[in-house]
Amino acid sequence: MINVLHIGRNVEARIERIDENIASIYFVDNQGVQVPPPPNSVLRNTTNHNVQCRRNEFLISWICNYSFFQNGSEIFRLERQKQQAISGDSDLRTSLIEQ
Repeated sequence: MINVLHIGRNVEARIERIDENIASIYFVDNQGVQVPPPPNSVLRNTTNHNVQCRRNEFLISWICNYSFFQNGSEIFRLERQKQQAISGDSDLRTSLIEQ
């Protein structure tokens, strides 16, 4: 599955899973041809570090949240979602401790 974000008249950002921990954000024009990221754009992770673009793509993981900016304005945000699901027999009791 590839998520498509229409971020301009002639460009889409596509997010494609590489494996269970890593995905790629890349850009295509209106004919589906991969192109460099739009001018004046940057991808930042939750620690406010810029993610390096390599071979016209950004590699991301589920560990951080990300924001994509163009000309200083946030265009889209990615929020991590990987989590552990607890399951067991019907007599298993669970609770949550807020810290």
